[in-house]
Amino acid sequence: MKHKESYRLRTYIYYLVFLVLAIGIHPYFLPMIGMFMLLSVIDDIQRKKFLSIAYLFGSLGITCLTGLLIGVLGTGVKASRDGYGFYSMNLNSLLNPTSIGGYRWSAFLGVRPQTLGNYEGFLYAGVGVMAGLLVAAVLLIIKGDIRKAPSVLKRNIPLIAVCVFCTLFAISNTVTYDDMILFKVPLPKFIEETCGIFRSSARILYPVFYLICIGIILTVWKYGKFGNKRAPYYIMLILCVIQIMDLRYALIEKNHRMQAGLVFESILEDPGLNSIFEKSDSFMIQSGFLRWDYAMSIVPLKHHNKLYYSTAVSGSYDIAEEEKDKICSYVERTGDIGKNVMVTDNPEEVARFISHDNIGYYELNGLYYMADMGLSEYLHK
Repeated sequence: MKHKESYRLRTYIYYLVFLVLAIGIHPYFLPMIGMFMLLSVIDDIQRKKFLSIAYLFGSLGITCLTGLLIGVLGTGVKASRDGYGFYSMNLNSLLNPTSIGGYRWSAFLGVRPQTLGNYEGFLYAGVGVMAGLLVAAVLLIIKGDIRKAPSVLKRNIPLIAVCVFCTLFAISNTVTYDDMILFKVPLPKFIEETCGIFRSSARILYPVFYLICIGIILTVWKYGKFGNKRAPYYIMLILCVIQIMDLRYALIEKNHRMQAGLVFESILEDPGLNSIFEKSDSFMIQSGFLRWDYAMSIVPLKHHNKLYYSTAVSGSYDIAEEEKDKICSYVERTGDIGKNVMVTDNPEEVARFISHDNIGYYELNGLYYMADMGLSEYLHK
């Protein structure tokens, strides 16, 4: 937690830079950076360095201002979303080598079942980290001074408190193990809505995981010499080899998938889609399980179209869905599609819409983009 006097201001400048970058990249980075910044401020306060409080609030103010300037904040979109307690951390997550990508994450451990939305927030630690924890524990028992434990714990109460908070938040009020829901703690509505800002709560354990890894390295470095200054390097090298061996299949599979992606032709360059969205105003999904196909949003966003699905309406799903349904129903009934573009994977729905003389479609990768025939020469009956 401690940082040298001469580096204090520089440290908080780094925090500010990371916070500003985080609000422009992904909001889930904010609490992770904020936790470490708070620990630094607490450490400074304990040393009667109260200027750090001004650094903290100043950084938060600049971060909020940045969010307003780039449109992340102040748009009227609800920040909180349903799902806290659903996209939570399973109690087996650190030992469970599974993810939605279908990769084989462990050469040594089998996949365990999960439930609800436990897939959000990949947390498998790896056998190398598990072995590192065991090595660190043995070193502390053999070479550590148990008499110093109370003072060490007392000095790090803020750090321990933050780790406990992150862990409990990640587990959420719905406690799961394997494919079982052990119990659920009811929360007041305002607390649940506040937690819903970071509904994929499993990701909030990442700072704790980082600290575990740092703790392993520091323990091996301090107690792992055994009369040989190179011994800690050898121990860490062995742990890294174990980790890589455990993850090797996933690394190979990811490499193969990335290599295959190199020959994939991006829809961003598709002339038909670009021709249609260049003259359209909005884009919506008529039907089909397409809600999570984020790639579909690339071309319409390139041409500044309004989106009516999850990529752009996080926190306002119901309102966007209701408005979209009204537009689609009106278009199907009257044929007045305006400058809207609709997509579906259902040929029967295409037939219903293009029964109107002015509506045509463009087919790409099994998806049918429907729009007014006057928008593009690529549209046909």
